[in-house]
Amino acid sequence: MFNLGVGRVRNHDSDNIFKKDKSLYKFVEFCEGKKYDELNDICSSYYETDNTGYFGQIITPINLFGLITLDNNKILVKNDLLEKVGKNIYDVNTYMNYFLCNWQFPNPTTKREYGRNRRIIKPYVLLIKLLDNIHKIDPLQAYLTEKEFIQLFLDENNEPLDEKIINFDYCKKFVDNRKINNNYKIDQENNSLNYIKSLLKESFLLDFDKDHFNNPNNFYVGLDYSESNKYIIRFIINSYIHRCFTINVDDSFNNKEIINDYGIYINNENRFRSFEKSINLIKYIIGFKDFCAKHGYYYEEDLIRRFVMSLETKRFLLITGISGTGKTKIAELWVKYLNCGKDRSIRISVGSNWNDNKKLLGFKNILFSDDNYEKTNLVNLLERANSNKKEYIVILDEMNLSYVERYFADFLSALESFDNVIDLPDGTTVKWSDNVKVIGTVNVDETTYMFSPKVLDRANVIEMNGVKPSKYIDSVINSKEIYSSIKDNPWFEEYKEMLDALYDATNKGFAYRTVDEMTKYISKNMALFAESEADWKKYMDEQIFQKVLPKLHGNRSEMEPILNKIMDCIYDSAEYPLSSEKINTMKQNSMKGYISFIGD
Repeated sequence: MFNLGVGRVRNHDSDNIFKKDKSLYKFVEFCEGKKYDELNDICSSYYETDNTGYFGQIITPINLFGLITLDNNKILVKNDLLEKVGKNIYDVNTYMNYFLCNWQFPNPTTKREYGRNRRIIKPYVLLIKLLDNIHKIDPLQAYLTEKEFIQLFLDENNEPLDEKIINFDYCKKFVDNRKINNNYKIDQENNSLNYIKSLLKESFLLDFDKDHFNNPNNFYVGLDYSESNKYIIRFIINSYIHRCFTINVDDSFNNKEIINDYGIYINNENRFRSFEKSINLIKYIIGFKDFCAKHGYYYEEDLIRRFVMSLETKRFLLITGISGTGKTKIAELWVKYLNCGKDRSIRISVGSNWNDNKKLLGFKNILFSDDNYEKTNLVNLLERANSNKKEYIVILDEMNLSYVERYFADFLSALESFDNVIDLPDGTTVKWSDNVKVIGTVNVDETTYMFSPKVLDRANVIEMNGVKPSKYIDSVINSKEIYSSIKDNPWFEEYKEMLDALYDATNKGFAYRTVDEMTKYISKNMALFAESEADWKKYMDEQIFQKVLPKLHGNRSEMEPILNKIMDCIYDSAEYPLSSEKINTMKQNSMKGYISFIGD
């Protein structure tokens, strides 16, 4: 029978591996500088036991976790990653999840009768892939019973589970067979189950509460398919199912050189940091989405992902779109989410008269002296960032009010240079370091300038044009008082339908800000002046006239169909007299084929 390389002396949780007094790591740390062959004797005195075989029992989990690192003379030396985990510099739980993803069977300490002669499998990743596929069929069936786990992972009479067969058809058959044979009894006791479960309980992807599933008998483990976990599951399956430490299984048992190589492979700090960074990115994305919603701002999950990943892969991000879609707000919320504060963030509003770099980089004030250099807050921030690894945020609001190439040329050049250095007016330099993210907002209308390919090539560009008003309102209905206070009013649902119709009629011509302002206007008027519930249409008429129609101007061939669609939304001129009359006037008073809200 297999045991997946898990020893049976201690539960393999983070406490026994790292935290507990006389944990396995602390024993190994105590033995640093000693020869491997001396560990047996040291073990007896360290753990104060007369059991001469105790070292033989604990060495399996010690080697399983790669806790031992040896030099050429087989003397124990420090491993940088393990030392930092042991001292809580790195999160122990994150390390345990990292190990689970790298856990393989057989490992260098696996005896032949426990499967040494079999090919390498990744138990944890295979388990996650299996449960993930079952979840797609039926979330309440995304678990394994003890008997199923034994049959799949511990029964020597069965071939080890192969990731290639874990597909929809396999899992569908698995679930169907379970429903037919619903009496799950364990034919034999397996002592490895509890030790393996103690290790699996360290996973943030697994669920050990049987009440969350379809009342299984002999429940063993299920899948915790939370919003962030679904992305972590994809990452682990894609990244770790084929990533293994290559072992010559015929020579590996108790071969100290191979055990040492395995420990170095498992406990590679760069590999762990890459895992930690990936997990944190996923958590940041979901956390940031929830943070925005909590503060009353709705952004679709894909947009949040694109925003975070764009900043992760490039220091310069441009956010474009119509006014009122929350371009500046998402940047400001990111600053708050990262808790940057004034020392690590700055917001700069670009002026329409910016023709050089003085507003960003400062200038030499020769009125005082030739050496007098007036630094800007931006330069000070760049200098602080050079000596700090934390993230710094620069928001450049309405970047295209002036020609970007004129005032931002130094930054564009630095972004593509080898050393990312910017020359300052006093002859010194400052580096645009990787931890300084520049987020520029861009409004698209006739008052702004287009960006050149030189600018666009150096940035990620995200377009934000909002979503249907009803979808936006439903997402913030409990977090924004303007909606939560009126959601039970009889006219509210009809009002949302009208907003959606106007949104479609204007070709998505207004965004969140307009919806909020219209709602606030109507709700206040309803509270103060309404004589009946139907009066919302009167105030809606005023808002169409005051907020929607003024934005419509352009060629008659383009604007007239939009005005006709708005008339279709209104359908009853008597209920919307202001808007109906203005639309007719705009259509009649076109000059040379041009329609405008203001004009003859």
